[in-house]
Amino acid sequence: MVGVGEAVPNIVYLVGGSGLHTARAGTWHSDGPSRATDLCSWEADTGKGTIGKSVEHDTDVILQAGWHFKSNGCKPWRWVSA
Repeated sequence: MVGVGEAVPNIVYLVGGSGLHTARAGTWHSDGPSRATDLCSWEADTGKGTIGKSVEHDTDVILQAGWHFKSNGCKPWRWVSA
């Protein structure tokens, strides 16, 4: 993710870290499933549990530093705000 781009399936991104597989903390948006017949699914490990969603439409997620994030079947994610 690292700012803008598609989250590669099966890659876990560290939120607030630095390096290749990291993402900025804040609100991220995807325009939904990458294919009309699929779901856009995301999951975040908060350190206290796991949250996630599978949707057929556009979606937002608010990620906090220290969380681990992954998604599958989604159009590119773009960072919206802190």
